[in-house]
Amino acid sequence: MTPSPDVADHHRPAADDMLCLPSDITALLDLPHDPRVPPPMTPEHPLGGVEKLLRQILDRLNAQEAGVDGAFVASDHVHLPMQNRTANAPAVYLRLTTAVRSAKWPIAQPIVVLPLTGTLELELYHSRSHMNDGTAQYARRLQPKQICAIYPGTPITTRSSVDAVQLLVSPVPLEAVPGRTELTARENPRSVHRAQVLVREALRPALEPEPRTQGSVMPTVDWLASAGPLHSTDLHVARRAAGHLLGRLSQDPELLTRLVYEIEDDPRRLAASRTTLLLDRLSLYEAPGARFEVRLNLNPRTDNQLVPHDHCYTFASRILRGGYVHRVWRRTDDGNGDFTSADLQPGVVTIERPGSSYVLGHQAVHQAFMRPGTVSLFVRGPRLKPRSHAAQHLMPGISSWPEPPSPGLKPVPSRSATYEEYIAMRDYLLQHGVIG
Repeated sequence: MTPSPDVADHHRPAADDMLCLPSDITALLDLPHDPRVPPPMTPEHPLGGVEKLLRQILDRLNAQEAGVDGAFVASDHVHLPMQNRTANAPAVYLRLTTAVRSAKWPIAQPIVVLPLTGTLELELYHSRSHMNDGTAQYARRLQPKQICAIYPGTPITTRSSVDAVQLLVSPVPLEAVPGRTELTARENPRSVHRAQVLVREALRPALEPEPRTQGSVMPTVDWLASAGPLHSTDLHVARRAAGHLLGRLSQDPELLTRLVYEIEDDPRRLAASRTTLLLDRLSLYEAPGARFEVRLNLNPRTDNQLVPHDHCYTFASRILRGGYVHRVWRRTDDGNGDFTSADLQPGVVTIERPGSSYVLGHQAVHQAFMRPGTVSLFVRGPRLKPRSHAAQHLMPGISSWPEPPSPGLKPVPSRSATYEEYIAMRDYLLQHGVIG
């Protein structure tokens, strides 16, 4: 049997009974925990090999209708082992919902999660003591094929939809799991049957989306004014509000085009559009009272993505083009003020592709390793602290900062875009079909 190109060489199955895992999964298991090391993945490419993986899983379930050895329940989910652990292959489980509610998920070893059906809502906290007060630092709703890695000690809660099936992959078996109870002889085949039904449904051909009709009237920004609130400390509220705003705007190319072109005649928005050491950004819209601002981010500086940092505000992002590996770190200090890379431990890593989105609180430290050509919508809430923080010892040198707008000026890490730079950004978006 010829191995799938989506399978990483160092985790290639040693026998036909081993699952062929997408290379993104195995790469995340081996990801170096060093902020100075760029991840090896290519997130601008669609995730491949999932349909083949689903068929392998269904064949396995069909062969084990009487029950799966080692099946157990923990953290409101059934766990069904999908392959025997060998020296050169990770442990693999199917994870099915038993209760639709937010539950703590103790992470004792690296785990990569690949949703196959349904959704998985995930929230990360600074510490376990914050898990009961709703002050999450990162919120994400994972859809099928949106991969996430979670690392040991990360305080997280999850909530799966009733139809959710997730693939869990770990370098070691999930044996010492808090609250683990073995499935009974009655529950085991029922869980296998339920997994069969859901995986079979995931293999059905997706319906083609209905063609979008062109609007016959001038696109309006009225609905934008009522969007929000991103200032909420409850990231459930912020994620829903931002998700609606970014989802609607990403599906309205006429309005997106109008907002980009209007910058030319709006000195305030032109001044708010910036070129920075990380990327360029266009200021598309600012809500009354500065409750939030919508931006378009583009032209990432791929050599300057090695600086973990936080922000002065809560923000949400949705990928339109390209992709990136998003690393959310957890601080091991008190979570306030300046920090260095010595104060950071791996938390959550996701592979962002077009259509994915997340919300990040102002306390969270992250990195986004953006691929060339990545374009994303970005909405930020009001300022919540005097300044942001970064691991200063990893800051790129002045030679990599944006060129000054005119001769004789010193380069700075962030400045207003010139009119010529705005035109170049607009032309880039037009050329690559982001705007019309």
